[in-house]
This record gives sequence, structure tokens and C-alpha cells, in this order.
Amino acid sequence: MSGIDSAALERLEALIGGDREALIELVDTFLEETVEILAAMRDAIATEDLAVLRRGAHSLKSSAQDFGADALATQAATLESRSATDWPPDAATAVQHLDEAFAGSRAALQRWLADQQA
Repeated sequence: MSGIDSAALERLEALIGGDREALIELVDTFLEETVEILAAMRDAIATEDLAVLRRGAHSLKSSAQDFGADALATQAATLESRSATDWPPDAATAVQHLDEAFAGSRAALQRWLADQQA
């Protein structure tokens, strides 16, 4: 599936005992929570809140990996690393890139969700 590593979704489904309905709920939750995390990160840009930026990047890295959103996970890992001790000078651009990566991941996961309803 373009934009998502479908093997990651299969691994996640196996971890939860093969429960497809539970996986669908997890994907929905991931999509909703990622919107909230990105909004908090955009707010953190205005106040240069390093803790919120770093925590958001860490959360996105971990959850994106679980759901096969590899581009999002990679960019989040890079931002997490770069914000480990100091405010990254290009934080706003990095968060914009996360938004763009999430747009692609969201579209792919929404297609996957639609396929589950068919």
C-alpha cells in the first residue's frame, strides 16, 4: 500500500490477537491523536516550548512506526534527535514536513480503512 508499510499493520494485528475490528479502532485512534500531537507541536513553535516539541516528535516516531508510516516516523525521529538538548533553528520547517508526511500517511490509512468496510 503506497505510503504505508502494510507488513507493519499485519504485525500489529498479530500482536492484538488477529482482531481486525480492534486494529481498525487503533488506526482511527492513531489518526485522531496524530492530528492533536501535530497541533500541539505547531503551538510549541510559537512559544519555543522544547519539551512539547520533543515529546511530540517522540510520540509520533513511535506510533508512526507501529502503523507503518515510515516517512513520518523517520522525520519525527530526526526532529526528536535534533531537539534533544536545544531548540532546532528550523523547527517550524521540520513540523511542516511532519504535517506533509502525515497527510500522505493519513490518506493511505484512510484508504485502508475504506477497504476494510468493503
